[in-house]
Amino acid sequence: MVKIGRMRRYALRRPGSMAMLYFFIGVVIIGIITLLYSHLIINQVRAEVKRTSSAYATLSTLLISSRIPQVSEMLAEEIGETINFPTIITDKTGEIIAAKNTKVELKPDDPASMRELKRIMEEMDKSNDPIPIYSYHMNPNTKEIEKNLMFYFHYKEPHLITLLLWLPILEIVIIVLFLFLGIMSYNNMRRSEREALWAGMAKETAHQIGTPVSSLIGWLEILKEIEIKKLRVKDRTMVEKALSEIENDIRRLKRISTRFGSIGEKPNLKKQNLSTVVKKAIDYSKKRFKLDREGISLEERYEEDIFIPLNEEQISWCIENLVKNSVFALEKSKKKSITITVKRINQTAVISIRDTGSGIEKSIRRHIFNPGFTTKRYGWGFGLSLVKRIVEEFHNGRIKVNSKVGEGTEFVILIPTKPIK
Repeated sequence: MVKIGRMRRYALRRPGSMAMLYFFIGVVIIGIITLLYSHLIINQVRAEVKRTSSAYATLSTLLISSRIPQVSEMLAEEIGETINFPTIITDKTGEIIAAKNTKVELKPDDPASMRELKRIMEEMDKSNDPIPIYSYHMNPNTKEIEKNLMFYFHYKEPHLITLLLWLPILEIVIIVLFLFLGIMSYNNMRRSEREALWAGMAKETAHQIGTPVSSLIGWLEILKEIEIKKLRVKDRTMVEKALSEIENDIRRLKRISTRFGSIGEKPNLKKQNLSTVVKKAIDYSKKRFKLDREGISLEERYEEDIFIPLNEEQISWCIENLVKNSVFALEKSKKKSITITVKRINQTAVISIRDTGSGIEKSIRRHIFNPGFTTKRYGWGFGLSLVKRIVEEFHNGRIKVNSKVGEGTEFVILIPTKPIK
């Protein structure tokens, strides 16, 4: 749970973030340069096609004006040999007299062939205006040069331009994919570093706690050998109570040491009754967080005989962390209640911890499992991240949160009832 109101937020920051930013900027710059260069090439090819088409139209005009016989057939042959893009030549009335590179054979007696060529010609004209081909001759009466419209030259851009048009899209996809893989690799690297750091910190903490605990156990045994019976009744009672409390604290320290030692590496899972494990953790949390004194009502619902592979110490740690967050969220609530539910849904064991606290703002909900993120004035912000690690990495489960500001929050842990191989 996260307290709403005056908050301090902390997050782990790494120098690698700047490197990732430079990487992103570099990829974007390369992408822009590539797109601009591709656009330049496309425009140059288009201009070249247009110049070539105009040149053939001019050549055709010269051939026609020279009154060479059978000019239409010769023109069609010349275009077919030298032009490598689709072209159609029509007379001034729009009748097709030649077609090359259209993948449709010109058959004047075949209506289907002529309809298909007309359709292709209409598509050509949508992209490029047809080029008129004229014949020039001198009027014997006026001695002036006159021109007559003879043909129209229709053309379509070569298939290369179509491929070049798709090239920028392909480049964007490749850049996005490359960027995505780069981010994934970077995140995996950071996750591996974080896990290694966790493992090292956990083992070192367990070692540092374990050393004085062993010494305290020895001193406790020495104290127990004192002849308490020779003390006055008042002193004897005080000493016995102190020894009992010291023993309880030592057991708790041993438990903490064991937990930190186990979080550093994947634990062994044993098939146990989940309801029993959760109930023991709740009973301990009642005393530790003094729920009765805080005026917090606790409702417990347990479905019997839910046997799943689990690590009792780690699941208990998860429950205690979530109950602690609920207690924190209930500090300023008028209605203070926590509901614990353990049940089975098909092949999944479900643990629900719901409170009527202040809820979690939507803007920070996605950050609550990040290591080092906290809205509390104290604490390191590792509680929920440890819960997520225990549930997802060690028990192959999932944890999700449902929350509404002012109404409360529910954490749901989902663990498969059978081990995932």
